Amino acid sequence: DISTLANQGQQKPVIDMLGRLSEVLRAALSDQRPEEIPLKQELTLLDGYMKIDSGSASRDDVQVEVPPDVMNALVPRMILPTIAERVVRNGKNGHGAAAITVRAAREDETLRLELTVAADQHAAREWRQDEIGLDGTREQLQRLYGPSQSIELSPRDAGVAAVMTIPFREA
Repeated sequence: DISTLANQGQQKPVIDMLGRLSEVLRAALSDQRPEEIPLKQELTLLDGYMKIDSGSASRDDVQVEVPPDVMNALVPRMILPTIAERVVRNGKNGHGAAAITVRAAREDETLRLELTVAADQHAAREWRQDEIGLDGTREQLQRLYGPSQSIELSPRDAGVAAVMTIPFREA
């Protein structure tokens, strides 16, 4: 974490992480920010959040598999960091930072987002939807998109995925 790096005298990583923390907090707390932002901005927030969470300013924890034509799709602000935080907290197998893969695709008039977190297979099988606190996320999606949305957890061979669908709209 930031205090550990500071105590070790690692000035550059501390400055980098504080900058990322500042960006994430501005995005999360500002009432003047739109409720939806382009996916490319959301991915930047997720990357910054994961680098803060992992305690390493240089670690590459987020892999992105998103085609360029989907990068301008509008998504709820802070949705990916929120989901990642909840899934990672429940899916870490005790080995430090979690590896995350984000995939997105346009399917007709729908945006399909998948956030996969590496976890041991036993943990992935044992998870239940209500155990990781996705209720607030479901409420947010319902408020923004009504019945045209969904979010579910799905076990994967190497972990668990949160799969979200929302209407496709471009910035």
